[in-house]
Amino acid sequence: MNRYRRKKVLNSKEMKSTSLTKSVAYIAKLPLSSEVRQTLQRKLPSSSEAFFVGDDQIVVVKPQPKTVREHQTGLRTNLNNWGVALSPRMTNYIELMEPGEATAVIEQGRATSKQVEDDEVKGLLQALINASQDEVRAWCLEKLEDLGGCAQPSAVSLAA
Repeated sequence: MNRYRRKKVLNSKEMKSTSLTKSVAYIAKLPLSSEVRQTLQRKLPSSSEAFFVGDDQIVVVKPQPKTVREHQTGLRTNLNNWGVALSPRMTNYIELMEPGEATAVIEQGRATSKQVEDDEVKGLLQALINASQDEVRAWCLEKLEDLGGCAQPSAVSLAA
């Protein structure tokens, strides 16, 4: 008897039968720039029942259960159609989740995002309250320029 048995290598049919079952929910761990996050925020509602886009992950609940490979192919195709290219060598970035777990992660992510957004708005409002009219005007013009807004400031006065 040979003490050093060779491990059995699974063929593709056997691998499919041993892989995790289908699920409607998944998490994709990807490096996401702010532009990509904005694109996903606009586009995912049309193809998902629920979703959350974080800094380095996307949690999605789809209408129909699919395998990891099917979710991965669908996400890659959608990202390509939306102008977001993934490296062809990038693999294993999707994990299936239980729908209840995904819903909890989505709700937690949304609550955290809302709190961060509220804190940022509060900080900006406090800064505007404390700033002089000229500082506020300069800051607003700078932000408009960053966003590709108007090049010419209007003659509207901030004084009421």
